[in-house]
Amino acid sequence: MSYFFENPTADQSLFVCHKCDNPICINPNHLFLGTPKENSEDMVSKQRSAAFLTDKEVFEIVELAKTGISYRRLAKRYGVCKQHIGKLVNGKARQQILLASVGTELAHF
Repeated sequence: MSYFFENPTADQSLFVCHKCDNPICINPNHLFLGTPKENSEDMVSKQRSAAFLTDKEVFEIVELAKTGISYRRLAKRYGVCKQHIGKLVNGKARQQILLASVGTELAHF
């Protein structure tokens, strides 16, 4: 909203992206417009995405979270934001990997 308030003629069909990567930041100088693809590329280039994690790392994150290690600590350890850790642990991201691990665990019984 703050971006469009400061730039009323801006194309509202585009995403408003963050230069500072602080989700609560509303400083128009820290925001820029981009397509969904550009927004995704920006996220990956800044390693804010869990996309660069290996399957093994995803398994480790989920298992470590079960032991009570905080999302913040896991995020720092694996170089992603704590929101991505939450998505992995809660099955909102990389579900196919987590489902495959359950199948593998069941096959060992």
